[in-house]
Amino acid sequence: MRAIYYTLICFSLFIAISTQAHAQKESTRRNEHFVDLAFGAEFNTSSYKSPIGEIAFQGKQRAFASITMRYQYFFHKHWGVSLSLNSNGSSPYSEERLMSKMEAQPSPHYYTYTGSMDKENIMQATYTIGAMYRQDIHSWSFRPYLALGCVQYMHASTIDYLRKEEGNNQVEQVKVTVGNNKNLQYGFCLSPGIYVSKAIARIVSLTADLSYTVHTREFAAHYQRSNIYTHEVLEQYNIKETPGNYLNLRVGLSIRFAKNKH
Repeated sequence: MRAIYYTLICFSLFIAISTQAHAQKESTRRNEHFVDLAFGAEFNTSSYKSPIGEIAFQGKQRAFASITMRYQYFFHKHWGVSLSLNSNGSSPYSEERLMSKMEAQPSPHYYTYTGSMDKENIMQATYTIGAMYRQDIHSWSFRPYLALGCVQYMHASTIDYLRKEEGNNQVEQVKVTVGNNKNLQYGFCLSPGIYVSKAIARIVSLTADLSYTVHTREFAAHYQRSNIYTHEVLEQYNIKETPGNYLNLRVGLSIRFAKNKH
């Protein structure tokens, strides 16, 4: 709300006008709604126990695109709540890169590979709700927040390929499964962050959002290597991996809706 006051003609009149204007402004600030749309990138910052975890969760220090829709409601001058939906997409490892990570001693001179692997992202969508604190300085708004979320994961991710050592007739099959056969799986995440906006019009702002998301769900992975002719199991083991931690950076636009109270 505009807070333009007249020159001091009468001190008592000035106090009355400024007090009323301030009250109306605070009332509006306690009933502001924001709708955001932002685009950005997520960076995997985690290390994994095995190559399986790195492959399934897109690998350490890999970046992929994301889109976020967010709703904010401020019931107080400084305090509000935030709801968000985030969807992401990434390019999986190429088959050549995947094989080089799966094999302890990869060498194209000794092994040839054929097989398959899932191309889908294991993380489909993230829904979060959290508390947000707001401090406005002129046309800038700084909003640290802490959010809890539910993550929707895909069904079991699989890797299946054959390998054959040159000069040897033995052909081995490697099968890896991460997760289970349910169509959808869910887990929880924790996401602290800082949101900054700059007003560029009366109700429109540019936004930047930096956050760090920690996934808590554990996925069981099973590795098995066997002789394709005799079906003899040559090696197998189980391991548990979490999706890991991700650094998120997004920019976008925000539209403000305010309900005035008189």
